[in-house]
Amino acid sequence: MSTKRREIIVSVNELAIGMRVVRLDRPWLQTDFPIQGLVIKSQRDIDNLQRQCEYVFIERIEFLAGKPLQGNHPPGNIASRDYPPGKERRKERKGLFARITNALSRKATDKKTNAQTYGKALCKKRPAPAERIIYTDSVKTEKELPAAKVSYEEAKRSVTNIMESVRLGKSANVQNSIDAVDGIVDSVLRNKDALTWLTRIKHKDAYTAEHSLNVCVLTATFARFLGHNDAEIRQMAIAALLHDVGKSRVPSEILNKEGRFTDEEFEIMKLHTVYGRDMLLGIDGADRIAVDVAHSHHERVDGSGYPRGLQAHQIPYYAKLIALVDCYDAITSSRCYDAA
Repeated sequence: MSTKRREIIVSVNELAIGMRVVRLDRPWLQTDFPIQGLVIKSQRDIDNLQRQCEYVFIERIEFLAGKPLQGNHPPGNIASRDYPPGKERRKERKGLFARITNALSRKATDKKTNAQTYGKALCKKRPAPAERIIYTDSVKTEKELPAAKVSYEEAKRSVTNIMESVRLGKSANVQNSIDAVDGIVDSVLRNKDALTWLTRIKHKDAYTAEHSLNVCVLTATFARFLGHNDAEIRQMAIAALLHDVGKSRVPSEILNKEGRFTDEEFEIMKLHTVYGRDMLLGIDGADRIAVDVAHSHHERVDGSGYPRGLQAHQIPYYAKLIALVDCYDAITSSRCYDAA
């Protein structure tokens, strides 16, 4: 099992003496702090952080009158925290994530109202980890590589079988994919690099199946880096493995065409997102997140994507995350119509 330590995201308005700051909302080099990481020892430290940041990440440690922070409190809930004797808590403000977003994207005319309204929506739309898990490799890359190869080949067979079953109109066995993804995620949690190296071995004639598998591996690795928990990583990995399942309904002469698509061919290719959604909705055991990702992984935050032309706030978080990985693997692969 991987070892891990906890970080909690905290507004700079909620800082107190004794907290250990391990990360900022911007690179340390863009601030005037001489080192990366600090223990808040004075009000001057708090003032400096408030002047330069909107939020920071603190390490879950024993602090403040010797009492540990109990439970998994959300970052905006500071009512149960203990503060140093004689140090009054600053006036509590609601909607931490809303304040962060407003500060980065626009000036709010009514900060309190906007924070409360947008904060509630954001909690539903964006399940990014409020409490970030930091993973460390428990196995060296060279030791993990044999197990990673086994997991990779099993998952590759699984996604190939699903694509072929759907193409022939047969029922796809999603449970086999879930089992294969478990092996992928277990390997990624043990070591972040072993499977990533395998994604760099690409075969042009097996692009669709390998691409789906590579997106699965890279999504699990990305989600680990972002600090998602084990269950979330597994959900994202299975959604990534199945994100292009709709391509099995696209005619092979279009799917494997060399050269650019005509406008008519591109319209047909775009339908793989709708096909994928419909196919997964019809499969017992398919997760709702996988359905959303299959349908929305080609949506773009400026509204230029397909099939629905969604705006940024309308695109599911997991679909945004997997879209990044999908694009990365695509542009670093030699496809039948374009070089890497």
